[in-house]
Amino acid sequence: MFAVEVLKRSDGGHSHAPNLEEVNALKVRGNLKRRAEAYPEAPLAQLLRTELQAVSSGVLRQLLELIKAIQRKNKLLQPNQPNLEDCLNKKYTSQATLDQLLLRFIVNGGLPFTIIENSILKDIIERGFPKKSIMSRPTLMQRITENCNLLKNQLKTQMSKLAYIATTADAWSIYKKSYIGITATWINEDNSRTNCLLALKRLEGSHTYDILAKCMDSIYTSYEISDKVHFCTTDNGSNFVKCFREFNHILDEKDSTSLIDSPSNLSEIDDDTTEIINVFDMENENNFELPYILPKHHRYSAHILNFIATADVKKALTNSDYKKQSRSTFAKCIALWNKQSRSSKSADIIKKHCGIYLKTPNDTRWKSLFDAVGCLLKLLKTMETKLRIIMDDLDIVR
Repeated sequence: MFAVEVLKRSDGGHSHAPNLEEVNALKVRGNLKRRAEAYPEAPLAQLLRTELQAVSSGVLRQLLELIKAIQRKNKLLQPNQPNLEDCLNKKYTSQATLDQLLLRFIVNGGLPFTIIENSILKDIIERGFPKKSIMSRPTLMQRITENCNLLKNQLKTQMSKLAYIATTADAWSIYKKSYIGITATWINEDNSRTNCLLALKRLEGSHTYDILAKCMDSIYTSYEISDKVHFCTTDNGSNFVKCFREFNHILDEKDSTSLIDSPSNLSEIDDDTTEIINVFDMENENNFELPYILPKHHRYSAHILNFIATADVKKALTNSDYKKQSRSTFAKCIALWNKQSRSSKSADIIKKHCGIYLKTPNDTRWKSLFDAVGCLLKLLKTMETKLRIIMDDLDIVR
């Protein structure tokens, strides 16, 4: 009865009684399965030779038919599993599309270029896209450079149609390296605003005004927008202020036009304040450099307000009562900030009770003191008890 049921399940519907050869084929199949489970390390060919030595040709034929019936059934019940490419995208993914996706993944994630050589990433690509290859690191760097040049040319084409552009600039240092970043903003014909990043470059040397001027002028020149940038907004750093004071436009458009259109204006120039420069002498001077052309300067209003809050407010210290309260309060704040910055144990205590690390002031971050005090005020309002426990654990007078 068992043999009949097996044959029914195997061959898809035959209900005849099994003959002797079919029964023997089932026995051989069962013996092979048990031997394979008992001796997993034994070669399959050896097991077949041992089991099929005394089997007749009719039994072998029935065994083969039985195996084919099982294969047909398995093929119907278990269709081919789709790969990652079929699941993610029904359309065909070309090699160029895969390369572009990998490039965007690395650039947008700010990942190191060596990630392209990671064995796990290679395994993912090989399994998900079996017919595709992953590009090498030199190829990746070349593609990034090509895309950067293409994007720069597109920006130049777009900005060539504009008449007015405003920019922002900032310089900073991190990990003993200096950088400058410049963005551009303009209004389109449909009154929509467009922002873009023009450059993010390394600065060699100190952030002196002439270095900043040279770098900004070279960026404006590379995009061919020196005559279109009318304002540049920066913070109130003395280097930026002096930079624009020294290399700002000498004449406005209105003044230069009137001076050129009216030759009579030449007679109105005071000879005592005019310096006659010999062009040939200028060319012979080795140290002579043409001045950098920079737009008008705007300062961050938020930075100016920060100066009022941090510098000008010190005038209130002339009041003895306010001075006493201010010094006492900030002494406790500074003690708490120093404990977190100088001791990992103290930082762990703060994180344990508050769930976060405190924001601390930084002399080179002009808004950091405001943020640090705001963080403490928020903790005082939401978890004053825990803040008192922290002060006691760190031996700070409350």
